[in-house]
Amino acid sequence: MMGDDVSLHFKCKGILYSLLVKTSTNEITLLMVKALICKKFGWDEKMVELKLRYIPLIVRCDEYTTVASDDDLRCYLSSVDPQGCRCMLHVEVTASSTQPTAQVSRAEKESSVGVNYNDDEIGGNAVALYVGNNVEAEQEEEAEQEEEENASMKRRRMQSMKRKEKKKLRRWMRMMLQANIGTTNMMNHLLY
Repeated sequence: MMGDDVSLHFKCKGILYSLLVKTSTNEITLLMVKALICKKFGWDEKMVELKLRYIPLIVRCDEYTTVASDDDLRCYLSSVDPQGCRCMLHVEVTASSTQPTAQVSRAEKESSVGVNYNDDEIGGNAVALYVGNNVEAEQEEEAEQEEEENASMKRRRMQSMKRKEKKKLRRWMRMMLQANIGTTNMMNHLLY
């Protein structure tokens, strides 16, 4: 039984990975998460800097929130939608030597972080992580995609607002026209 264990799921180079943190959500620290990611890929923690960020589950928010402290991480871990899902956590890798080293194969029945594969069940405490490499083209492409998504979302909002405004304007014009016609008829009746 897994108890308070937390599964961390993340994506790197288009491949999904997972880590099992054998502690409760309240005991997980930012340093611990960064160390587990570095250990998973065989990166030297001193040579690699990881930046964690996410778009919070706030209405009309399309800006990233940076996870810079344990409190920020706890806010992220406790932020879930009504279905119990979290938003995607993006991890940016910066530094010179970010090439992953060989990992222990599944045939040896142990993962690269010393967790047995039969222990990697996914529970209700699953966390999604995205890890990107320090490849400028990938970062630029990701940034462009995010900008396109944000621009597309803003265009849709603007179009929706414009349609609503046009409907209001048409209603107002009809009311004014009807009021004007009524006033004109009354004036004609009084004058003649």
